Amino acid sequence: GALRGIGAVVGALVGGALIDRIGRKRSAYAGVVLISVMAALIGAATGARGVLWMGLVWGIVWAFQDTLFFALTMDIADARIAASVFALMMGISNLGSAVADGLATALSGRWGFTTVFWLLALINLITLPVLGRLFKKAPEIAQRVV
Repeated sequence: GALRGIGAVVGALVGGALIDRIGRKRSAYAGVVLISVMAALIGAATGARGVLWMGLVWGIVWAFQDTLFFALTMDIADARIAASVFALMMGISNLGSAVADGLATALSGRWGFTTVFWLLALINLITLPVLGRLFKKAPEIAQRVV
């Protein structure tokens, strides 16, 4: 958990700059693929030492994806209500994380650690067509590079 937390700080700091540099669309697709790959790798891990270091990388990739989520949200939000939208999205993100963490923990006892992480990797890929629709409806966001 501590290594994941350190990774999350690094991922948020580096991710913010990287997202602005390479653009929203490439960052979004890269984030989804990276977090799915990391979930699959964690599921395939055979020893505690490997999981510890993967936890650090997981934290980096998770924070990158989370930072991107907020960047996309703020790109879409009406500037007049940006603070309210940000607060709402933080609440949704935190609720989603809490529910998913609790559910994954409960299911890992029933289905096994490997199955749960591989399932998380697959479920996360559902995000790809959602991103495709977002960038089709708002092409100005897809092209955004700061």
